[in-house]
Amino acid sequence: MHLLQHKFVRSIFLLIRPTTIQTLFQAVILLTIYFFSTIQIARPSYASELDPTMLKMLYTYKFGKFTRWPERKLNSSHKYFRYCILGQNQFSQSDLKMITGKLMQNVPISIEIFETGLAPKEALSSCHILFISTSERHRLGTILSSLSKAPILTVSDTPDFSSKGGMITLVEKQDKIRFKINLIASQKAELTISSKLLELAEIIKSK
Repeated sequence: MHLLQHKFVRSIFLLIRPTTIQTLFQAVILLTIYFFSTIQIARPSYASELDPTMLKMLYTYKFGKFTRWPERKLNSSHKYFRYCILGQNQFSQSDLKMITGKLMQNVPISIEIFETGLAPKEALSSCHILFISTSERHRLGTILSSLSKAPILTVSDTPDFSSKGGMITLVEKQDKIRFKINLIASQKAELTISSKLLELAEIIKSK
């Protein structure tokens, strides 16, 4: 095992030592993210399970577990946790079913898709997580500018997304999924991303 990987796994097991259920659950989630990040996606016998698009959905779901929203945001939409997709939807029905109805912040996840890419800010204001498709790369600046202080976790697999003001960029590298985080963008939106997640990310310092 690579030395860096060994140190990471060791650090995760150290997390399990505390007795709180929440800490134990977070350690399990981190091990899950590590597991998916080290599997070779190209293995044919598991091709359907390890599809990169499915992994992006799973990662985005996990990000929500390690993010804290301001209370006013959670209280304003207490019935559902809204996972939104803006632009051309790359996820299959089976991908979406993986997280639909699962609990996030103690409420079930609801999926909302805005395929036109022209959704007004008001329509997106109820979202907690917003996955912005690469189909929106030409208007990315306008979208991010309109949401710059909204408490919405923005995620995309568009190159340089975090450098342009997006919060989390998913990157496929050597058959694995990595991610970059723009900490300043998340702080402007009053979102708190767990230090445990930040330790696994490449931190982007930009606007």
